[in-house]
Amino acid sequence: MNDQQHNGISQAVLQEFVDKELPLIQRALIEVKAGGTLSSGEVEVLYQHLDMVRDWYDVSWEMPEYKDLLAKVIASYDEIAHLALRNEARKGGDISRKA
Repeated sequence: MNDQQHNGISQAVLQEFVDKELPLIQRALIEVKAGGTLSSGEVEVLYQHLDMVRDWYDVSWEMPEYKDLLAKVIASYDEIAHLALRNEARKGGDISRKA
């Protein structure tokens, strides 16, 4: 596979993430900002996505136009986790038992 093909595949994968997964992240952020918590399934999906995004960020030098987006997504995951844990604690629960 040449570099052009590799970059095309990488861009297609990232575009699919932007189109399909980014709205899920945005909804989760809205939910926790409103005081909501996350289910164990939502937590698991967020961890899976975060691992994937971190991998993409590590190779984003190949696609610098996505580097800022990926950095913002990682920051959003951090904010979601922080707020979800805070909300769970306020409700007297323990999110670590749910995951």
